[in-house]
Amino acid sequence: MAPLRSPLDYGFAGGGAVGHANVRHQNLALLSRTIYAADAPPTRAALASATGLGRATVSRLIQDLLDSGFAHEQDPGGATGRGRPGTPIAPAARTIAALGLEVNVHFVAGRALDLSGNTLAEFRLDSADVESDPAGTLRLLGRSAAAMATNLRATGTEVIGARLAIPGLLNAHDQRLLVAPNLGWSDLDPLAMLGREWEALGIPTLTRNDGDLQSLTAAFQRPGKLLTDGAFMYIFGDVGVGGAIVDHGVPLRGAHGWTGEVGHTTVHADGLACRCGSRGCLEAYAGQNALRRAA
Repeated sequence: MAPLRSPLDYGFAGGGAVGHANVRHQNLALLSRTIYAADAPPTRAALASATGLGRATVSRLIQDLLDSGFAHEQDPGGATGRGRPGTPIAPAARTIAALGLEVNVHFVAGRALDLSGNTLAEFRLDSADVESDPAGTLRLLGRSAAAMATNLRATGTEVIGARLAIPGLLNAHDQRLLVAPNLGWSDLDPLAMLGREWEALGIPTLTRNDGDLQSLTAAFQRPGKLLTDGAFMYIFGDVGVGGAIVDHGVPLRGAHGWTGEVGHTTVHADGLACRCGSRGCLEAYAGQNALRRAA
């Protein structure tokens, strides 16, 4: 059997089995999504019914997912009724993990989650040098993340990817940070600055605005299971005020990447100065520092 990557690498098939040359990978993705989204672990028969795939195809592909550590069989338990009970198929625990990394105004942090949503490892390092030393801050994050990933690999857990959350405007094409007002950073390549220890591990890594990534926790109950299939606006407050507009589980970027950045909406013409360089932004009145001054 050819080695499997994450089903996410192939995109989730929507609405049923597909019939083109990539049929195996698409059907693996379809089965994976169905398993992850189920309220209770489904049997092979239930998966065949839900996906429209034949039972023989489901059995063969489920074996691939079991062998590759994406799923595992559960005890049927005290099933009643005629015939042999089906075996429930659930997301595997502690076999595969992804990392979430974060740069904030006063700290860097990381967390590893497995396919069942369990936290396998995490760290948070407070730093007073985030604004003055972006290179040192990102090296610290990269070094700490590399140590966590190395420890996970030593226990047999495969780390298949990472996402870096930064409170700033990023170029969607080359992952460069254009500006992060509250960090005091601009025009740098955060992924390239994570350091040699992280680069040596070869873990696929992407970066995105922190509001976009946070909004996914409100959009999804778990991988593959949307809480809502409509559109909504997510707003959060920390040092700054940010947000995202999410449609069918996808944060919208907009033409210039500012979609959801409500903190930099002008609420008072010629008002208080904002760290973004403008005046009268909502963040200047409702951000953490503004609230402390008003308290």
